[in-house]
Amino acid sequence: MIRHDGLGPSLAFLRAKNKPHHQRAYQHLSDWVLGEHARIRSQNDHRDSLLEWSFQDATSERYRWATTEALTYLVWLKRFVEALELTE
Repeated sequence: MIRHDGLGPSLAFLRAKNKPHHQRAYQHLSDWVLGEHARIRSQNDHRDSLLEWSFQDATSERYRWATTEALTYLVWLKRFVEALELTE
């Protein structure tokens, strides 16, 4: 979804859904990207919500970085789930 629609719209989709698995996916992704972002965050980047940050505070360079980071994290998460056989 991120590759097709972009990071922001994909995050908005996950946040809009009321199902627990959508909320968990959003939270995991948000925690990871914002945690990694904290390492390079400027003093002006203060949002606690990845969705808010992506639409309001992110420069185009940081938005592209966040998209790459999100995709990288999701590849790792998918492999971790498969390795632990947690696919159900």
